[in-house]
Amino acid sequence: MRLKSVLNALLLTFGLAAVSYAGVYDYNPSQASNGNYARQGQYSYIHNAFYFEASLGLQYLNISDEKKDEEEVFDESSRNIYETDFSGMGPEFSARFGGIISSRVALFCLLGISSMKTADYEYVERQKGKIRYVEKNSEGGIRFAIGGGVNVYFVRDPSNPLYGLYAGASFAIAYFNLGDDDSYFDEERRTKPLDEAYFSQSAASVGFEFGKLWYMTDMWNVGAGVQMAFDSPDRTDEKDENIYYTLAFKIMIVRK
Repeated sequence: MRLKSVLNALLLTFGLAAVSYAGVYDYNPSQASNGNYARQGQYSYIHNAFYFEASLGLQYLNISDEKKDEEEVFDESSRNIYETDFSGMGPEFSARFGGIISSRVALFCLLGISSMKTADYEYVERQKGKIRYVEKNSEGGIRFAIGGGVNVYFVRDPSNPLYGLYAGASFAIAYFNLGDDDSYFDEERRTKPLDEAYFSQSAASVGFEFGKLWYMTDMWNVGAGVQMAFDSPDRTDEKDENIYYTLAFKIMIVRK
């Protein structure tokens, strides 16, 4: 919870700084060499209007989940530990829409979905530090996210070679549906490695990204970016250890 609060505070600070940056800092861009841009006038690309981004990418998802027995045990090393690792790669699609301030700061809502046809899955049970059960398989799954965020574009003059460089941050609610909930239920051990307590669930997600756009027309750009998101499952217990993250490379078309 402490980490989540810090990340939320950083995200809010980033957004306030971005809005301040848009209103305070300005400059007189040089005349672009592009013929169409030159005929339109050097300020025609500075917009306060609708923002839209559609992207298609490749995403890597990793989940490392460790759960300990709920029963009180005097010796911590005597607890039973259940470890689940799920990692794989698949396509991702996302759409963002909102508003742009002075062609510098985009505030947006986001929708994103990624899928994996097959991913590496491993489940391990440890008792008093020794492995008592191991299972490996390939599974599929999806990840859906909805939220909002902000992008800051550092250079808005299309004639500048650094045009389109940006950094962004976002906050979302992610939903996972990974594996088959009924595949590995064992009556004797009373375990479900892929049950609802683990992977059919929601999580708070904080993402950070950077990339670059290339000028196409007065409003439309194409670009590429890298995004990393950290997820915190809502079922997290103090004695559990969870590492959920995604890393994605994407190409996009942007109206700003």
